[in-house]
Amino acid sequence: MRLFLLVFLGACAPPPYDPVDTGTDLGTYIDITWPPNEYQATGCVTVVVDWGGITLTDPMVSPDSVDGQGHYHIAYENGYALCTKPYCLVGFSGPDGIAGTEDDLSEGVKELRAELVDNEHAPLEDEDGDVISDTVQVVVTQGECTEGSPVAY
Repeated sequence: MRLFLLVFLGACAPPPYDPVDTGTDLGTYIDITWPPNEYQATGCVTVVVDWGGITLTDPMVSPDSVDGQGHYHIAYENGYALCTKPYCLVGFSGPDGIAGTEDDLSEGVKELRAELVDNEHAPLEDEDGDVISDTVQVVVTQGECTEGSPVAY
């Protein structure tokens, strides 16, 4: 029984998350570590990020702007997902999606953009005034999400 449970849980494990501790301050950044570019996604995809310079917080719990706190959005065609953990499941189909849009995401190559934001959802910028973000392209096919229920938190 115990072996079956371990095998079952292993099959549901999220993609690898292996933060790199370089021993140096990299500043404030976000990098998409999963999925790889041009990943084939049906119905949804789990996005995994590595980040630095802020503590990820839930804006429902801490809605006021606080230095060093924030979360990230995964922006995509017709919406975005609000994310407070290194893993964020982004749904592409359904009547409202996870961002409250009414249209399904069309099929084809789509860009997912991870953007660091403060507790009030304002984009964080680097020293050059550019939004701190990273992008990856996924190939979207409509269908039932096989990675779980699309929930951003």
